[in-house]
Amino acid sequence: MYASCKTCQELKDDHFSYYTLGFHPVTKQYKVMHFLHDKKLFVGSTFSIIQVYTLGDERWRDVRCPWALNMHCVERSGVVNIDGAMYWLTKDDGSIWKHAVATFDLNVELFQWLQLPAVDLANNVLGDRDRWLITEIDGKVSVATTSYSWLTGKLQIWTLDSKIEQSWSQKYNISLPFRRVPGPHFIYAPAGTTACNASCS
Repeated sequence: MYASCKTCQELKDDHFSYYTLGFHPVTKQYKVMHFLHDKKLFVGSTFSIIQVYTLGDERWRDVRCPWALNMHCVERSGVVNIDGAMYWLTKDDGSIWKHAVATFDLNVELFQWLQLPAVDLANNVLGDRDRWLITEIDGKVSVATTSYSWLTGKLQIWTLDSKIEQSWSQKYNISLPFRRVPGPHFIYAPAGTTACNASCS
């Protein structure tokens, strides 16, 4: 069985990475989200509207974001669906990470802004701004970032312990002997973590 739907706006610069599918375990509903970039600004730079389509409905609905969010992070670091909410990275110039996590509850269709953990800059490398990924590990939202120097690199992975308290814990801190660290796109398995290639700029 399959379902088909059509966006309510036809966009010249639309891209498959602007679409994602989510599921809510309580309502049992599947919803397609379409990140709609702001045409008045630089193409693909920000978005302030998400189009939402509930499978079985006949039309898309526009849901306005309370903030202008960064489209490049959606393109390059991805979107993850956990416990009925969608999570993605966005820029936050006021944070020492220069990133934050935006969430969208698929039931009530409300947005929330999550700060990344407070860290000691002397003991943590927050990573190159182009090397970020959001994913799921053990049913939790996880953020990976890589940094590198001439001879060595580091992959750090943080997991969200409490959405209400916005508390995080560091799950992995992996040193890699490469000048340029691949990642932080990785494949997780109970036996280990494999770094691949992705970025968020």
